[in-house]
Amino acid sequence: MSVKRYISAFLLPLGDLAAFYVALLAAIYIRTGGRPDHAIEAHVTPFAGVFAAWLLIFFIAGLYDRRKLRNTLDFYKTLGLAWAVSMALSLGFFYALPSIGIAPKTTLLLFGATSLIVLTEWRRQFNRAISSSNSAAKLIILGDGPSFDELRSSVQSNPQFGFRLMECAPHVADNPKDLIQYIRQHNIETLVIPSHLKKDSYLASVLYQELQRGLQVVDAVRFGELTVKKILLSEVEHSWLLDNLSAVRFYDDLKRGLEFITAIILQVLLLPLELVVALLIKLTSPGPILYSQIRVGRGGKTFKLYKFRSMRTDAEKDGAQWSTTNDSRVTHFGKFLRASHIDEFPQLWNVIRGELSFIGPRPERPEFVKELSQKIPFFEARNLVLPGISGWAQTNYRYGATIEDSYQKLQYDLFYIKNRSLILDIAIALKTIRNFFVNEK
Repeated sequence: MSVKRYISAFLLPLGDLAAFYVALLAAIYIRTGGRPDHAIEAHVTPFAGVFAAWLLIFFIAGLYDRRKLRNTLDFYKTLGLAWAVSMALSLGFFYALPSIGIAPKTTLLLFGATSLIVLTEWRRQFNRAISSSNSAAKLIILGDGPSFDELRSSVQSNPQFGFRLMECAPHVADNPKDLIQYIRQHNIETLVIPSHLKKDSYLASVLYQELQRGLQVVDAVRFGELTVKKILLSEVEHSWLLDNLSAVRFYDDLKRGLEFITAIILQVLLLPLELVVALLIKLTSPGPILYSQIRVGRGGKTFKLYKFRSMRTDAEKDGAQWSTTNDSRVTHFGKFLRASHIDEFPQLWNVIRGELSFIGPRPERPEFVKELSQKIPFFEARNLVLPGISGWAQTNYRYGATIEDSYQKLQYDLFYIKNRSLILDIAIALKTIRNFFVNEK
């Protein structure tokens, strides 16, 4: 969107890095009584690696998610937790590797105190600055329906996006001349329009004249990508799919090769744990150790998905059923397997066989795909890529067991298919790791 928004996205991690070094310099000056001599030079290089790990931990904690940058108690709890984990990692690093030349006992403790103070104040000021209505761009969102209501709600509840939502009367929005007059009168900087209005040649010609005045006209689908991080399905047509969901063969092939090697390594490392789990399943409930289900993969081809069995053997005696959060069919040990995600480990074999990816849309059962394809437009677009053990929908939406949930998750899946890349896959992997320990839904 605006240049200011992109600048702030880069400024935040750079500001954190600067805060780390300011805190380190302060700690060194306090430790040496204002005479650092060669202490600064001795500490800068070893701490550089530590600070890189701090930035990664902050990312995992969600401290670079613009939707969470508010001066609230929850934000500062998250900041405090990320700081504590980072400090623990720093202690372990310096005392596990004495060969690096320094053992900063007192300096590290002083750095811990100063970094918490500097970080808290820096983040407080940053959050307040990006949430300030004085610097917010005035915005109008044209369009009706749940998707547009969600966009408006997102803008209103997230001032850190850098927008100030303006409401114009329906008759103004419906009349191009009145709309332009309103835009000029209120100095509107950004206008979000639904897809069907882009086909209005008269409106397009009128809005074109306003581009020279600095008006930014944004398609609702694109605005949804930037704010709610999903594709607004109600605004999508076949032409959009053709333009945006093309193959990324180089990356898909590279990803497949890396995942094949990674899956083999993980399978070897996890084999002892899997043997223990297999024994416990056998001892705690009657039935097979592994459970397999037919799922739909890339290109609509079916395959067998493997899991450690977490349900009773008669779980589907009445046919295929949606799995729910507190499913009564789950065994006592199965609850632990699901909560820890250990039940997913056998899916490494699916990754090795090329049926599954680590990251992608979650594969559905054929019975559900048939039903959902009839009720949700473009549902089968999920099959353009390999399904995944985890995915963008899983990390951004609650556990779903309804048609509406599947509709919402498809919007996230389309976002992933359009924007898939190494950076996005790493981000999803890190968010998946975080969700093992923090349930945000």
